[in-house]
Amino acid sequence: MLHGASTPEERQLGATILLNEIGVQPSMGDQYLFWLDPETKAVEWCIGYTSFLGKTCQMHVVNAKKKYTPRKLLWAAFDYPFNKCGCDVVLGTVNSNNDEAMKYDQHLGFKEVHRIVGAHDGGGDIVLFQMNKADCRFIKERKHAL
Repeated sequence: MLHGASTPEERQLGATILLNEIGVQPSMGDQYLFWLDPETKAVEWCIGYTSFLGKTCQMHVVNAKKKYTPRKLLWAAFDYPFNKCGCDVVLGTVNSNNDEAMKYDQHLGFKEVHRIVGAHDGGGDIVLFQMNKADCRFIKERKHAL
């Protein structure tokens, strides 16, 4: 079940999840989207949007329960920055040592645009991924389905 963080407590929960799971330092303008278990209301997915600058933002994804990604979540995850916030570009930063995240971002359609060698934890590279609104298949699919 999809849920946008709207209270200070929910925003703090999103910030805590992103900090603890992937080391993202929280800031005032961050926004969060959750996918909750419909029965227990436990967070299964947390998507954070940070570093809003011009027509860009960063997107961070945590799969807390290691489950498949619901299609409705994928649509909402990209609808928010591209359609609600007016971003033209969404960025993702990944530690090159995190094979699972590297593959996941590429599977979603992000393209590697820059790499800072050895600058991440554990000697990994900081890999910068980019998704352009025009290339996002998830919002295109939803638009054609309506």
